[in-house]
Amino acid sequence: MTGTNDLAAAMEMVKGGRASLPLLQSLTDRIAADAVGMANGRIGQVMNDAVKQLAASLYWEDLRKLIAASAGVDENEAWYIFTPGGSGDVMFAMSFLKAFRKRNGGPVILVAPPPFRSLSKLYAGDYDHVVHINPRWDFLSRLHAVQKGEPILAGNGGPGSRADWLVLIKVVTLNNLYCMLMGLPFHTEPAPPRMPEGAREAARSILETCGLRPGRTVILAPFSRSTTTPPMSWWEELVQALKRRDYDVATNVAEVLGNARLDTIEGTVPLACPHEHMPALVEEAGFFIASRSGLSDIVSFSNATMRFVYASQKRQEALNVCAVIAPGDCQSVPRNRPLDPARAFEWEVDDDGRFDEAILAGF
Repeated sequence: MTGTNDLAAAMEMVKGGRASLPLLQSLTDRIAADAVGMANGRIGQVMNDAVKQLAASLYWEDLRKLIAASAGVDENEAWYIFTPGGSGDVMFAMSFLKAFRKRNGGPVILVAPPPFRSLSKLYAGDYDHVVHINPRWDFLSRLHAVQKGEPILAGNGGPGSRADWLVLIKVVTLNNLYCMLMGLPFHTEPAPPRMPEGAREAARSILETCGLRPGRTVILAPFSRSTTTPPMSWWEELVQALKRRDYDVATNVAEVLGNARLDTIEGTVPLACPHEHMPALVEEAGFFIASRSGLSDIVSFSNATMRFVYASQKRQEALNVCAVIAPGDCQSVPRNRPLDPARAFEWEVDDDGRFDEAILAGF
């Protein structure tokens, strides 16, 4: 596949720790291109199903060498756990790494896309090595197997189609799905994220820099990749209600998976924070109100007053491109995370998008 001399030179750089993220990604992309070319050459056809299967096998053969060299392990003796999807999907997969390693032993290599370098730090210690690349999910999904030396796709992008996934999440919880994909007992408990050293100090510094009061700040996170959110007018009314109660209000504007910097809600302070510091930031701020999203999963273990907001099902059906999600269903936060109902609960906005101050009960 990849030229022998080129691959050997690249592997030496990887083993010596001299391979940058761009180089690792470049090698990953080249392996994919070479796999397609070789599969076509062997079978002499366009990319039909047989060629795709062969290309997937050839791709994994070299990708596994690259990942193992980066981690410094025997390629056939490691567990390779890949995390497709958005931040919530990746967080769910990581929350079962501890149970997976306890059950199966190591070494466990976490393979997560580069945007989740920061998120992986919340679960440091639950895996043995981490490699950040964007692989060819379409190839790897053909090879998913809970076996040493094989790719384990823990998330949306694994075995089955997206339609299969959307059907499953209506009848079992997300926790159940990740257990199934990782070969764990169905009701294995997820591990909470652990705050990295210095996270609280970093969170306090962010609040101070933004002029926000610890314990009196509400962080809003209106953006969601997975579902439709309430209209902006609802968020603007929420801001005014919070200010009348003497809260400082900030909007999370951090980039997510290539999206442009998110818009700031009028009258709020823009705030950007890496995933590794977000749970600490929410605890230091004291309050968090977000659309149901991957970020709400990440902070759901935090000791803070939180609200997870859903657009009305009618609005979701009219506008949503993914799935209709409602409070209490199999994707909802409390079904997947233990929450203190006195501090955190879900809220569905009316069809007309009217703001109701009852959401602030307990503030």
